[in-house]
Amino acid sequence: MENKIKTVEQTARLIREGRILVLAGEHNNLKILPKGKWIGGTIPYFMGTQGGVFDKEHIFVEDFTDYVQYFEVSEHGPDDLAELTAERFENSFRFVVVPAFSEIHVAFGNQASQLPDLYMTPMIGWVAGVQLEHVGKVKPFVFNGITGKASTDKLLAMHVGLPTDSFASLEIINIFQPGDGPVIRFPQAGFDVENATIDGLTTNFAQYLSHSKIDVRLPLVADYSGAAINVSIQSVDVDAGTVRLFAPVDCRVEYRIASAPEDFSSAFLSMLPPEAANLLASCNCVLNFLHLDLLGKSIGPFTGPFTFGEIGYVLLNQTLVYLRFHSKNQP
Repeated sequence: MENKIKTVEQTARLIREGRILVLAGEHNNLKILPKGKWIGGTIPYFMGTQGGVFDKEHIFVEDFTDYVQYFEVSEHGPDDLAELTAERFENSFRFVVVPAFSEIHVAFGNQASQLPDLYMTPMIGWVAGVQLEHVGKVKPFVFNGITGKASTDKLLAMHVGLPTDSFASLEIINIFQPGDGPVIRFPQAGFDVENATIDGLTTNFAQYLSHSKIDVRLPLVADYSGAAINVSIQSVDVDAGTVRLFAPVDCRVEYRIASAPEDFSSAFLSMLPPEAANLLASCNCVLNFLHLDLLGKSIGPFTGPFTFGEIGYVLLNQTLVYLRFHSKNQP
């Protein structure tokens, strides 16, 4: 299995060779890379061949060159997000990178499920972040290698066309399901929550979590037509009466606190497929890195950045997302 964690010099060499790449790394490393056929975002947490790492010196490199027939890169803000899925290549997929806690992050979280023709083309991606201790102090960035520009408020998408005899498929692994606790609704969308309606009664959400002794490793879970979609809790400030989330809640959706697995790590490992042939790309959540104790521990072929949110068509949290390549000639 190839080691995809590269030095800055190795990454720059791949760019100069014309390789088609998605990159993850520290801001200071990404900003000095040459222009080329790449997009990327800030994050210093990776799953490598030897296990999970926190690494501020290297860059995680996803190389799609050998699979690509043609590609293009587009940028989107909150006002033109519908254009993300308006056009598509045949036999294609999209790779999306979004800066955390930005207006486009909120817009994508709230609008993705309503995008036109969303499920016609597999869409994988992740939310750029920063070292956890720097949240709120340092802004995450995304980088458009074509233009050489960095941004804190744009969604970047690489639209990749595959050979005519092939296609890509997207899969997710989520250990959480809605628990049997009360229904929770929120009066407005956003990352910062004060009040919530819990079984029809309005209460301060931070106080509810504290008084109910909720394990905040457990996300809020919504049922989207049978698919469990998580919104993870970043921090709870009971004195201020605020809860900070890793994804914006949707005021149109009902949530419940997830049911607790007996053992987080065992539950996750038991859901990993025995093999993932022709794996194109994967990403995982930084909270899985922390709560599953993945520092230095491998999870087979699933290498990639640990991020502040994952994209599997829509915005996800605490979820492993992966993309596979298939030949139509295979039996």
